[in-house]
Amino acid sequence: MYAAALTAHDAGMDAVPAAPTAPLRFAVAYFGAVFVAGFGLGVVRTLWLAPAVGLLAAEAGVSLLAGRDLAAHWALYCTAEAPLGLAGQLVFGLLPALRARRKSL
Repeated sequence: MYAAALTAHDAGMDAVPAAPTAPLRFAVAYFGAVFVAGFGLGVVRTLWLAPAVGLLAAEAGVSLLAGRDLAAHWALYCTAEAPLGLAGQLVFGLLPALRARRKSL
């Protein structure tokens, strides 16, 4: 009867397993690396490359640095996501003007 009345402590089940932190650490490191790379490429493109060669050539240059050839870069503009993304950015950019117009009415 005593054997049937073992508690969780006696069975060695009182220890809560530690949360796995390795995936979280990897995710934070990956986010940091991608953020730094994107920020750095954006600064180079905006401050040095675009004024020197023009905006479209700068976009193509960054695309080449990312490992795509020019045909693959221009093919990105022909996908369905490209015009939808542009439309979303335009609407988001117009939100302050729409809000100001609504307040004035």
